[in-house]
Amino acid sequence: MTGLEIPPILSILASGRESTRGHCQVAENITEDRLEAFMNTYLNRILLAVLCSLALSASVLEAAPQRPAGVDPKATYYTKSKVWFLTANGVRSVWYSNGQLKARGPYSDNNRQGDWVFYYSNGKKEAQGSYNDGQMTGTWVMYHSNGQKKAEGPYRNNHKEGKWTVFDEKGQKTGEGSYAAGYKHGTWTEYYPGGGVFFKGEYVRDVAHGQWTYYYKGGQLYQSGQYNAEKRTGPWKICIQPGGPCGTESFSSPAAPRISGLGNDTTPASNTQDPAELLDSMEGKKDIPPSMEGKWSTDF
Repeated sequence: MTGLEIPPILSILASGRESTRGHCQVAENITEDRLEAFMNTYLNRILLAVLCSLALSASVLEAAPQRPAGVDPKATYYTKSKVWFLTANGVRSVWYSNGQLKARGPYSDNNRQGDWVFYYSNGKKEAQGSYNDGQMTGTWVMYHSNGQKKAEGPYRNNHKEGKWTVFDEKGQKTGEGSYAAGYKHGTWTEYYPGGGVFFKGEYVRDVAHGQWTYYYKGGQLYQSGQYNAEKRTGPWKICIQPGGPCGTESFSSPAAPRISGLGNDTTPASNTQDPAELLDSMEGKKDIPPSMEGKWSTDF
């Protein structure tokens, strides 16, 4: 017997001597031992299934915390994401497991609609903006967990589109430029912490391509030249310190972009004929800016 096949103990059309009870015929030559073994096997399987079901139910109940104050009595706990949620009167509300509001906004046809607001677990606003059939649209504003604005710009069809501005946790502007279909595209400017232009450069779908100019923290020229698919190409003007001296280097075997902060406390190069050493000597150790990738989370 394999799997759950009915053994020859029960037979609808048994051969030999048979007695009929209702619609089931039981072979008269079945021994009590065989019948008892059959019954024990199936009873054990049923008991195992019941125990597994009870254990699963208990684990689900244990995973759901006690409903905290502030959470609507009708809200349901979603174990996977560890949040409470409720959709009522066309509005969806989502709470953290501790009862702090996580998000709220209009909800219909299984999609976010209209204006939504999202919050950190500390109660500070995380983001706000509009949806159209579940797609982010119009102006969106993101915030750091301390309440300072993090980024601001438009969305279209769930992708960043147009001019965006980025800020650090102190509220200072760290970058600004354009997006197209979710990619950095066009001119971007990024700044040193505390102010001052770090670079101005062109992007094509997130790739450095075109004219780029870097500056020392005091505003003096550092490097200027062309990128071709994120590689330096052709002649680049390079100033080994603020105010010069400056020279020109041609890149026939271009290197990947070197984007790092530069200060006035650079270390003089021992070999001024070596372009690689010149570049290394200009790497300021104290003025490297924070990440300026602009990859803000939209998975709310």
